[in-house]
Amino acid sequence: MEELKTEVKTMKHITTLLVSILLFARLHAQDQEAIKIEANKYCDILKSLDLVKSLDMTYPKIFEIVPRDKMEESLSKTFDDSTIRMQFDKFSLGNIGNSIEKDGIKYALVKYTYTLSLTFLDETDKDFEKMMLNTYKEMYGKKNVVYNKDAKAFVLSLEKSMFAINDPQFSGWKFLENKPTMITLLGKLIPEDVMKALNK
Repeated sequence: MEELKTEVKTMKHITTLLVSILLFARLHAQDQEAIKIEANKYCDILKSLDLVKSLDMTYPKIFEIVPRDKMEESLSKTFDDSTIRMQFDKFSLGNIGNSIEKDGIKYALVKYTYTLSLTFLDETDKDFEKMMLNTYKEMYGKKNVVYNKDAKAFVLSLEKSMFAINDPQFSGWKFLENKPTMITLLGKLIPEDVMKALNK
């Protein structure tokens, strides 16, 4: 009789554990699907080069540190360069990691790839083109850089990642680019332990 009670108790524990695992997996799957939808919208905006509009999908708390108008001004200057034309293309979402929740805010890491075409509009010579080609290859890897001689365009194949953040203060998932140059800024917006866990 005692053996039967023990077996029933064990089965209850196993059933509870399985239900918890299934519920956990379902919640993560729901998060990942929602992130995928919003991340695709974000990438479409970047592809259209409407970078000011992309700030609508950026985690709003960043504007408490860097005012939005300053960011808009910086983006406009970057893409208003009359000597070079930039074009984003071939955006593709990669792995969307499981979300981590802390203090009521959910975080996830999203990997994606795209190509960036850089066309110099001023007249250039072969020495300049060779110098730029070598520079880009050193920065992004030889296999990720192609030079189109006819179009005088450098095509860079890039792998990037960004943080998706679902903060109850705002509507839906928002994004922050995961860049080494932004590490100090990111540290003010994402808990250190969360960032380390997502970047594993």
